[in-house]
Amino acid sequence: MSLKQEGKAFDRVFANVELLRFLFQLLETEHQYKFATVSGHFYDFYREFISREEYRRIIVEKLPEFVSITNEDTQQVLYLSHNGLQHFLQVYAQDIQQMTEIYGCAINTELLKNLTSISYSHMIMTNQHLQMLAKNCPQLERLDIFGCCNKNREIIKLGEDLTIHTLLEMRNLKRFSLKNGTDFRNKTTALQNMLLQLKVQYQNVKSYFVPAPEDLALETTNGDATNHSLEEFDIYGSFLSSFWSWNLKTFLSKFVNLTALTIALSDVADDEVIATLANCCQKLQSLHFKQSTFKDIQTFSVLKRLRELSFVWCKGLSYDNLKEILSEMSLEKFSSTYTKYYGLFQYYFISPTLKSIHIDAFHSFEFRSE
Repeated sequence: MSLKQEGKAFDRVFANVELLRFLFQLLETEHQYKFATVSGHFYDFYREFISREEYRRIIVEKLPEFVSITNEDTQQVLYLSHNGLQHFLQVYAQDIQQMTEIYGCAINTELLKNLTSISYSHMIMTNQHLQMLAKNCPQLERLDIFGCCNKNREIIKLGEDLTIHTLLEMRNLKRFSLKNGTDFRNKTTALQNMLLQLKVQYQNVKSYFVPAPEDLALETTNGDATNHSLEEFDIYGSFLSSFWSWNLKTFLSKFVNLTALTIALSDVADDEVIATLANCCQKLQSLHFKQSTFKDIQTFSVLKRLRELSFVWCKGLSYDNLKEILSEMSLEKFSSTYTKYYGLFQYYFISPTLKSIHIDAFHSFEFRSE
């Protein structure tokens, strides 16, 4: 028999649906993935007759002994070896649109052409990997980085391990989040440059920016530049003049279209802070204070366009403040969690615009108001 005749015979054998099904069923899951990538015919057969499951949203948790892959749409969980993960990606990479990675080193993104959202949690990250992410995933719209380290096991730093140039290469990015902790120094100029140059709709920066000595002698080089893209912003920060070249008024004036702000102020907030929010963020509809301390606040009503307000782990607010918020402002939603109020409680009518109220100080013994 000639080689050509042998090839035709081989094709006829593997065109037999029942035979191929039998061969696949003899194999364990990981070996099925490997067998499916032998040829385009095997791949199509596997996806059509063996496994029709799609993996659009997955959570990949890489542990020393194995890897777990959770399909967020069906809640089914796979347990694979680390090599098995690579074979899985060869089969399902085109399906994956949203991925959360936990632990270990980052997955090679070369095959993830349809990825629109990725979250890295407690992993080893490098700027080189993020550069490859920008190159390989042109549709990426969301990037979250939580508690990640560089190769030296140090918390990654903005401007060093993660550069603004790399973020700018992600041209379709709409949401960016960096949550890394409070135990390291970071260049505030890197943060300023990122905030003004990165044209996304949402940013969440939970790294505490302590100025490096060289920052104290620098002023922002962006002058009167503003960011018209940013609509939602979540930041922990200080706005003391000794901290960086922006005070709170200058900072907020950079974001003219801001509609939602979550802020944890390390400085004490007074009426001037509230007035600054009202004057600089005239489109603001949602405002959330976290771990902030207030002093002698006379009014919140200057925030006229506000529809949603919340306090989490805040101090220094009075029952008079609460009365004004609930009865005189045109809010639709109000929440107060782990926040105490001083003074005497009063009875009053609630604003008819309010649709949702949550105040745990009224029913939590541990956080009962003074």
